[in-house]
Amino acid sequence: MTVKKIYALLIVFLLIAAGCAGKDKVKQSADSVTAQNALSAVDLIKDAYLKKDEGVLREKLEPALSAAVTNELSFDKADLKFTPRMIKIKDSSVLVHVNWQGEWTVNGRTLKDRGVSALVFNKDSMKLIQIDGDNIFHVPSVRE
Repeated sequence: MTVKKIYALLIVFLLIAAGCAGKDKVKQSADSVTAQNALSAVDLIKDAYLKKDEGVLREKLEPALSAAVTNELSFDKADLKFTPRMIKIKDSSVLVHVNWQGEWTVNGRTLKDRGVSALVFNKDSMKLIQIDGDNIFHVPSVRE
């Protein structure tokens, strides 16, 4: 190798090293922040449902949906597991697609269900305005 090639490689290496050495904090995009807020809202609503916290449910759900969900709080105990699959951000809404599994105890009986849902949030308020697909918050009926 010639001296010129060695110097050229050294300069390229130094430029790459200098470019990668910065400790600048990467600023999150607006969509990233919106997606994180939506996932936080999902967790907050799930926790409120499991604790039967009607105040938080009224605050984070649109009125008609809130009434429907609070009517389903007839269980003794419940456990829900969500697996977010995709988040779609639209002009005025955010859709969080989840797979879920639930287990409810009602009068000493354990009921299980699972499904796929799209939770539709108002983009500005992060209130849950609609559930498309399987209703996560519906206690399954007892099958004899």
